[in-house]
Amino acid sequence: MLPFEVVDLIRRARLGALRLPVAAAGSTIRDLFAFVIRLGEADANVAHILRNHFSVVERWCVHPRMSRAGNGRGLSRGAPSSDL
Repeated sequence: MLPFEVVDLIRRARLGALRLPVAAAGSTIRDLFAFVIRLGEADANVAHILRNHFSVVERWCVHPRMSRAGNGRGLSRGAPSSDL
């Protein structure tokens, strides 16, 4: 079974923005790992799906200028991780 519904719930809850200062008061990296570990215990496939998204977000947190690449557009809106 494909986890489209679970990923959609995560997107709607904006959990993909856990590390962004304005979205979730800048959750710590420890908070992020705790979330991913719990998510992986429930469904390892969903945690794996979100791995690349969290990697990109973490890079943005460490190197904010990355988000201004491409004339301020950041990643393409068509990229799978951009809407989480």
